[in-house]
Amino acid sequence: MRIIVLGYKGNVGRPLVDVLQKSGHEVLRVSRSDGDYQLDYTDSDAIEAFYKRIGQFDAVILVAGQDGYFGPMESIGKDEFAIGFDKKMMGQFNMVLIGQKYINQGGHFILTSGILSDVPNPNSLVLGTVNAAVNAFAKHASTMLERDIKINVISPGVVTTAPDTIIGHASVNSTQLAKAYEKVLHSHESGKVYKAWNLKAEGVLYRDLLD
Repeated sequence: MRIIVLGYKGNVGRPLVDVLQKSGHEVLRVSRSDGDYQLDYTDSDAIEAFYKRIGQFDAVILVAGQDGYFGPMESIGKDEFAIGFDKKMMGQFNMVLIGQKYINQGGHFILTSGILSDVPNPNSLVLGTVNAAVNAFAKHASTMLERDIKINVISPGVVTTAPDTIIGHASVNSTQLAKAYEKVLHSHESGKVYKAWNLKAEGVLYRDLLD
């Protein structure tokens, strides 16, 4: 498969590219400043030009733009919401909305949300809201995409190489998580949110993706 990985330099992106390449896939590494292709995915015109340039592809995996404000509710205004909305939310939405006409028949979009959509934290209002929006987008878009195109979401726990700021949430190994993305890539389902969590303390352990 010819697969676009947007955000290949991050904690998830690096092991993901390694896993996919070892499985024999052709990976197009994309980021804002380097890689095989450069893309500002907050710019709709740039996304359109990118898709026109790269030729045929089978899948898009979005692991970039995990930016978002993490702080108490009393400090939140429109500016705090804007970062998460522009990057993690609308950036991913536009990669799908524009990419649907370029991706191959039977192609697959895989988006990334996060555990805060389901497990609130005193500082999680912005990120939790954005994550929930990504989940809802995929569920609804799956009923509208044509040509057997699939869309799914992975909602990770806290990646082990990320700062441990969400107290009480067990971490998820980045290599395990990369393998989870590959599992979802080969799924025949669409509109699903795969919760890649390892929360023994919460009584929820999603081993289906992390084994």
